[in-house]
Parts: sequence; structure tokens; C-alpha cells
Amino acid sequence: LKKANFTLVIGSDFYFHKNAKKLAKLLALIQNTTPFKVFLNPTHTNTLGVAMICDLDKNTQEGKTLGYNEKGDFSFSYEEHANLASASLNQQEGTFLNYDKRVVPTNAALEFKGYFLNDLANALGFDEEYTINYT
Repeated sequence: LKKANFTLVIGSDFYFHKNAKKLAKLLALIQNTTPFKVFLNPTHTNTLGVAMICDLDKNTQEGKTLGYNEKGDFSFSYEEHANLASASLNQQEGTFLNYDKRVVPTNAALEFKGYFLNDLANALGFDEEYTINYT
């Protein structure tokens, strides 16, 4: 049995390596000059979904950053570095995008008596009933 397709799977530790930019260029070279397809494993549950709908500005702005499940000047997360606790995946209704780019619905399996992303957005002056309305 001969394999027809090859995939090189890259883990999330790759993104934070001190030589990540050089390694990314090597991956591009591998994908363009060999039979291998490169698959970049997303770092968190909906990293791929967010990447599919967001465009980053090339110009940066001065100010503070809000880290949503990431470190920032202020962090809103279920992880231990959080300034304000948010619900984990099994505590919220919503969707995420899987590796095949299929939308997967989630239902709250556990109760969470804290804040959700939409609560934070509304406290900052936005006024939407559902988080999905921001996309």
C-alpha cells in the first residue's frame, strides 16, 4: 500500500518558538516544493473560527489590550492568569469551527455564575443581545 498524500502536522508550540518566523518560511518551502501539505494545529478551541472572520490591521494602536483566553493588560479567561473569570467551553452556548471548517454547536453542560464575553462587551458600551451579533 503506497501513500498518495502526505501531511506535516505542526503543533501549537511552534507558534511561540523564538525562531517561529524562520520556521514558517521553511514550512512554506516544504509545502511548495514537496508532496507534503502543512497543517497548522490551532492553539485553542476556536482559533480557526476567529481567524476565518477577522482581519488584522497592519497599523497598531497605542493603548491597553484585552486578552480573551490569552494574556493581555487585562485578561478575561477561564485560565489561571485571568483578571476576570469567563466560562469554559462546556459552560456556554455557542459554536466553534473544527479542523474541517465545519461549524460545531455547543450547549452548556455546566452552570456558570459569572460573566460571558457579551456581558463584558455591553459593560464597555456595546449593546447587543447575543455575542454572534458582533461578527
